Amino acid sequence: MRPSDFKDSILGSFSDPNFSKNNTQSLAYHVEALMIAFYNSINEGYNTKFYINVDFEEESFWLNILPSNFQKFYINSNKIQLNKNIENYLPTKYDLRLNILSSTRYDVKVKNLYRKKLQEMIDKRIPVYLYAKDLCNINRSQLHRFMKGMNSAHANDRLAELIFKIEDYLDIEHRFDLQKELIEYIKKEAES
Repeated sequence: MRPSDFKDSILGSFSDPNFSKNNTQSLAYHVEALMIAFYNSINEGYNTKFYINVDFEEESFWLNILPSNFQKFYINSNKIQLNKNIENYLPTKYDLRLNILSSTRYDVKVKNLYRKKLQEMIDKRIPVYLYAKDLCNINRSQLHRFMKGMNSAHANDRLAELIFKIEDYLDIEHRFDLQKELIEYIKKEAES
């Protein structure tokens, strides 16, 4: 592969004040997702990863978020084919949780949502403290400090891993979609 193998062209431009490499819910990640699927650039190009879980058949969503100069790519495409182009590369729910929840802007909110989920498990008599030690090597006093509101006790990825592993170990359906709850929170914050 040589630089001469590539041709640069600008497909369009837009401003995304919410972009950061950790905010996979930003407009930039969605436009990139569309372009990867549109050009099938994982299967037939040099892209190697797909960062967000999307459904290109949700027309109202895509037409609502895409900048006008990128809507033409969406409108002129076969939505079913776009989904097929990325179906083997969609991130797992666990990967998605880690990506969106790594933003420091929402760190406290995320920890509160984790705390709420863990408390619901405790209220259902699930031995969370025991599983924390056995499944994730988180000792009782660390988890106790976190549950009492000491946010610096754990990183979000360890808490996500704990909830995910407890649900898997007990064969509990993953009903708790932290990413969805956080997105709802972000939407409410943006509206106010």
